[in-house]
Amino acid sequence: MLTAAFLAAAVGIIRRINAMPGVIPLFLFYIMAFTWVLAYLMFTAQLTPDTALLFYRYSLAAKSYAYVCLLLFAFRFTNPYINIKPRIWLAILIIPTATLVFTITNQKIIFQEIEIILFYPFKHLSIIKGAWFYVNAFYGYMCLLLSIVFFVGHYRISSVLYKWRSSAFIAAIAAFSILDLTGIHLGYDSEGGILGLLTLGVILFYAYLCFKTSDLAFLVTGAVFNKISSIVIMVENNGNILFMNALGRQKFSFISPSCEGMPYPDLLNTWLRERRGTIRQENGATIISVNDNTQRHYELLKSDVTDKNHIAVGSFIELKDITVQQELITKLSHISHYDQLTGIFNRRYFEAACKQFDKAEFLPLAFISGDLNGLKTVNDTYGHACGDKLIIAAAKALKSAAPENGAACRTGGDEFVVIIPNCPDEAARAFIKSVYSYTSQYTEEPFGYINISLGCAIRECMRVSIEQVLKESDMIMYKDKEVKKISFRQDARTYNK
Repeated sequence: MLTAAFLAAAVGIIRRINAMPGVIPLFLFYIMAFTWVLAYLMFTAQLTPDTALLFYRYSLAAKSYAYVCLLLFAFRFTNPYINIKPRIWLAILIIPTATLVFTITNQKIIFQEIEIILFYPFKHLSIIKGAWFYVNAFYGYMCLLLSIVFFVGHYRISSVLYKWRSSAFIAAIAAFSILDLTGIHLGYDSEGGILGLLTLGVILFYAYLCFKTSDLAFLVTGAVFNKISSIVIMVENNGNILFMNALGRQKFSFISPSCEGMPYPDLLNTWLRERRGTIRQENGATIISVNDNTQRHYELLKSDVTDKNHIAVGSFIELKDITVQQELITKLSHISHYDQLTGIFNRRYFEAACKQFDKAEFLPLAFISGDLNGLKTVNDTYGHACGDKLIIAAAKALKSAAPENGAACRTGGDEFVVIIPNCPDEAARAFIKSVYSYTSQYTEEPFGYINISLGCAIRECMRVSIEQVLKESDMIMYKDKEVKKISFRQDARTYNK
């Protein structure tokens, strides 16, 4: 019956192997525990002393392996996002492997003398222990102690709803240790250890099974989360990740093959750091941008999760890929703010910039109005394609001369306005001089050069409205157009309006 119980537990664990942290060490623990029990049962059933003692010695090696597997389970369950390197596995298995080797090759290192002094009703042993027996026993109980330490640490960081798991594991290991030590004190005939092992196995399996069917875990085990196109993360109220769907595990595999149990802030910070990401608030939404070979954008949605008693037990986090939407928004924003022909800002942006710069901190605020001379003549003479080239050239002249904090805008067909914040009159006149220097050196077939009139006005105080300053700059620009006397001759590539 005992053997059947351990086999049933092992089968139950295997069926859940893909969903539980630490399941492989736990399954190995059940295998070693089953081997230990089987070897001990064979010891009690054998009537031949030599054969019985052989099974007894093998039970000691199996018990040592069980201790190590329990330690590995405790570590993996409490630290599921940390990978155990193969050399660590090998190092931990040195002592039990040596015990097995000595059992086969040199038994006196473990037991100097061992004999059965009573067969009925139960076998009783007379043992003179060897040096390796104490090494193996010390190592085994150190494994048990470290397992308790891991679960105590897990208890301290677990949410209130799940502290019972660590408590159950600690109680089970403590009960096993007490019963096993009692068996040693009574003559090391292992009945106490076997009873403790049974208690430990049942509690481990029950607590592990209930862990996956608790209120919060039940919400996330459904296959629906593995089928949606968003990353789904369930976080306990202590900040540790309880569940992550298949897309999330694939996305964060470069951090850890299994992020369950990892603190959620650590996952987020590592992701942003490794992928050169940023997080920002945009129109009330939290947007995360990362560089996964290409720029990707995610919307972070977070909501609280409560159990059936309306107690907050964690958070539901969804990372929704909105890269397509963000690229479309960026494209639409560019279209809405930039002139399609010239590539400089359009009138919509100009109006928004006027509102943005309508603050005292941007004074003195310079407005430079510009208007092309002779565009109609160029259009009528050479066609609108040449007229477009002239507009593009004028826009380039204004943009190249504008400082970084300035904005060159096309506000109409051949009309431009340049806004420069914190620009005194001298800097504005230097800008106009730079534009004229550029246009005087520009030549383009068939119209030859850029003829543009400019007017400048400075907003010195907030009492004067932007509309008044714009009107003043337009008037100065139109006076410049009147002053300039331009004659147009096709063969000389000059033109007038």
